[in-house]
Amino acid sequence: MIKFNWATAVVIAFICFASYILFLVYKTSQIKIDLVSKDYYAKEIAYEKTYEKIKNSATLKNNLKIIQTPDTILLIFPDSAEALNISGVITYMRPSDANKDVKESIQFSYSLTHRTLKSKLQKGLYQVQVEWSDGLKNYYFEQPLYVD
Repeated sequence: MIKFNWATAVVIAFICFASYILFLVYKTSQIKIDLVSKDYYAKEIAYEKTYEKIKNSATLKNNLKIIQTPDTILLIFPDSAEALNISGVITYMRPSDANKDVKESIQFSYSLTHRTLKSKLQKGLYQVQVEWSDGLKNYYFEQPLYVD
């Protein structure tokens, strides 16, 4: 029979603690970590241009609106004198998994409305990033969106 004294208790406690720490190290090494973007540092250096685009967006009378319907996501662009010349890119960025990001060119289905089918997106949180130009100025808009 083993004699159970305080030294044995300390050794057992240390073994349990070390096992727990090793288990945590193993579990955390199995988690997939995605950066916001692969070229994060280059984008951070060029953020001044994005900031100018955000300031241009703030000067618009009406800002971009995002409306979610049962089967589509509508992006309604603000009225502009150069509305016919609008071109740009819409990115639905999924913070939890870069493989689920969706990127589209702006195409109007009617008036100044871009339509994205929800079937392209999976249920969850997305960061909608819209970068567009009306031929005179460049604009940038960003808003979180939960697709249900």
